[in-house]
Amino acid sequence: VSLMTSHGAIAEKILYRMLTTTTTRLRDTSALLSDMVQWGENARMRVITDQFTGLYNRRFFDDSIVVETKKSKASHLPLAMVMVDLDHFGSVNKDYNEAFGDAVLLAAAHVFKRSFRKTDILSRYGGDEFSFLLPATDGTEALELCARACAEVEALRFAEYPDFRITSSMGIAVMPDH
Repeated sequence: VSLMTSHGAIAEKILYRMLTTTTTRLRDTSALLSDMVQWGENARMRVITDQFTGLYNRRFFDDSIVVETKKSKASHLPLAMVMVDLDHFGSVNKDYNEAFGDAVLLAAAHVFKRSFRKTDILSRYGGDEFSFLLPATDGTEALELCARACAEVEALRFAEYPDFRITSSMGIAVMPDH
């Protein structure tokens, strides 16, 4: 207090420098924390996502079954589960090549993302098999969503093999009906 009274200009400069230093440190800390949060979110997404297709992975699907089943029971709303297989996919890599097989998988995953809703849990179960959870979805609605997705998969065309066609099979079970 005596410095402020006796040497006001000096005290003002010291306080200004202290505030500037504190502001800079807070800004830097905030940026670091934002980066850490973003890194953590990216790491979390890598843990639950199939990196190849961008769909959820099997581990996330297995955890989601437990969570969504509990939600369905508590809310008395249906829960549809869909198992998907790309028909005769085993021969794609053999008859064409692995790069083309990868392109087919990616195209199918894109169709699934487009055909289903944001609230649906779409996962790659393994290889060319996929599994989906459709919360608050009855059998009729699940069948409509799956039929649309099957039609879109069948409509896929690939420039490098124009005569190639792929189809998918989907099995549906709905809780509590099944």
